[in-house]
Amino acid sequence: MNVEKKCLLLGVILISLSPLRTYGRPWGEDVLIYEGQITCFDVDYTMDGTMYVGFQIDDPPCYTLCFYASSDHGYTWEARWWSDGIALDRFAKIKILVGEPAHDEVYCFFVPPSDNLPWVWRIPVDFSGIGECYLISEKVSDEVGFDAARAISDDYSMEFVFYSTSDSTIYACRSIDYGETWDVGAIGLQAPFASQDLSIAWGPPSNYYLACAVMSVGDPPDSAEIGLITNFNDGVGSWSSWGPITTNSVRDKNPRVAASNDEMNPAIWVAETNLSEGVDAQLCVWSLRSPDSLGSDWTPTLISSSLASEHCGDIMSRKEFGNPSVNMAWVYDDSCAMRDVLRMWSRGDDPTKWHDDTVINDHMAHPWSLGAAPQIIYSPGVPGGGVIYAGFGCQNLYFDAQWITGVEESERRNVPGFSVSPTLTIRERPIKLSIPWKGLAEVSLYDICGRLAYRLGPVFWNEGVHALHLNQLGSGVYFLELKINSRVIGKSKLVILE
Repeated sequence: MNVEKKCLLLGVILISLSPLRTYGRPWGEDVLIYEGQITCFDVDYTMDGTMYVGFQIDDPPCYTLCFYASSDHGYTWEARWWSDGIALDRFAKIKILVGEPAHDEVYCFFVPPSDNLPWVWRIPVDFSGIGECYLISEKVSDEVGFDAARAISDDYSMEFVFYSTSDSTIYACRSIDYGETWDVGAIGLQAPFASQDLSIAWGPPSNYYLACAVMSVGDPPDSAEIGLITNFNDGVGSWSSWGPITTNSVRDKNPRVAASNDEMNPAIWVAETNLSEGVDAQLCVWSLRSPDSLGSDWTPTLISSSLASEHCGDIMSRKEFGNPSVNMAWVYDDSCAMRDVLRMWSRGDDPTKWHDDTVINDHMAHPWSLGAAPQIIYSPGVPGGGVIYAGFGCQNLYFDAQWITGVEESERRNVPGFSVSPTLTIRERPIKLSIPWKGLAEVSLYDICGRLAYRLGPVFWNEGVHALHLNQLGSGVYFLELKINSRVIGKSKLVILE
């Protein structure tokens, strides 16, 4: 009797300590991009909707560098370029940028361990040639302590930043001739106040934001805090002094910075992983509503639960001017059989609020490796964000997005006169249903697992077009079924995005 009561009480306690997580609607099946072992990868996209992924195959002694692309929003991926026959070092990280519209080339940044110098490989965007490699600096760089960004403004300059292990200094390198030459300048943070963890992003009208994890002298001795350095002139001239975001009470690492591309809502986000003694890795996002607020306190939003490790958060804004949203993907590891990839989104008008916490992977994800952490990618033409991730052990590359599904409606079975428009929308925008005759209409929406998510009716509708408001639904893939007088008139796939 007493034993049973104690067990019941323990069960109640355990339940109360469990994280109260709510997840968005499930996504469709992952799309396999590449099957095989890789070392690292990175992604970018162009405004025509084409998505690119660059990765290195773990195939000694050559370690082939490859580029795949998708021109149909990620449903299919095509091998476009590979460094066949060229012996390369095994890279710990690469960074790619696709140069449009000023200069149509793909830029691949890397630091080979054979010389530890930063290089950029410039390849034609149509992948018609092998390309050329250019040395960025003769300063010795950390193999993963670098990043690059482009100014999405008139000059489309590029900024490359790296942490030099030779003098414990962060350097900013600017190119205005499409990567052929680079102006290199130190931006401070000499030892013992520097770290290889850094991230750079551009935001309007001409702002670069550099987030870095800075080692500090204190207790604990290996503590680190995250700070921000800025340049508000497209990388020209001096950079600001380092401004702290976090404190050194815990070890903060792996910062990722993003800025809203909407000048009316110019928020800044910095995602980071913190390691407290006796606590699993926790993912936290710090935000400011505007660069005008720099110097004031940042607002933290803890993404993690207390019972799992969540880390390697990639956060990215969009290239489209006037778009205030960012997406974030990260690894969720509860020490069980599955390491998940999660994704959510936020907007510049409310940067502390995150939406649609969703598990997106069908295969176990690779944990911890910075060069193979999940990456956010966009495909203009569809308003949502996708994710590319590496399988466990860096085995295989996968893509998934809200609009990807293996199930399609059959238009041949729909009654003439039935239509749904648009089938790709946001929750605030009503969809239009066209029906061929009047009667008692019943509309049902099911998620991709077949669960009923929404039902309207029966309600009397006349023949013609009717508006359907779905703002109470979460984002995801749905299947709409319309009945008139209990007869199925048509079915259609519907994708609701943020």
